[in-house]
Amino acid sequence: MQTSRYEELFRENVVMTIDQLKQLTGRPRESILRDLKSIGYYSSYNGRGKYYTLGNTPEFDSLGLWKYQGAYFSIRRTLLDTAEYLVSVSNAGCTHDELRLMLGIGIQNSLYQLIVAGKVARRQFGG
Repeated sequence: MQTSRYEELFRENVVMTIDQLKQLTGRPRESILRDLKSIGYYSSYNGRGKYYTLGNTPEFDSLGLWKYQGAYFSIRRTLLDTAEYLVSVSNAGCTHDELRLMLGIGIQNSLYQLIVAGKVARRQFGG
């Protein structure tokens, strides 16, 4: 499928799901993903990556985050990489609540995965 067709579709709907793209293009999931990969895209870190946008669309903030109508994207692409980065650049680390506020979603399971993998450490703060 031509790049311009996807650009046209994403101009009308800045963020879409694969199901929406399948309906609009008549193409299977694998073909859509291959097409998007060739032109550059981001998938959301929330909703199990179900939201997609073109690579030149997000206007990332200073933390590398972009939120659009309930879809959350990171310049670091994955929730785990994003959480690890946010903890690493913080002078005093981050609490779960601080990360939840920055990212817009609960990340308790992701934090646990990072701790188990040895990518972040857990320390008691205060009482």
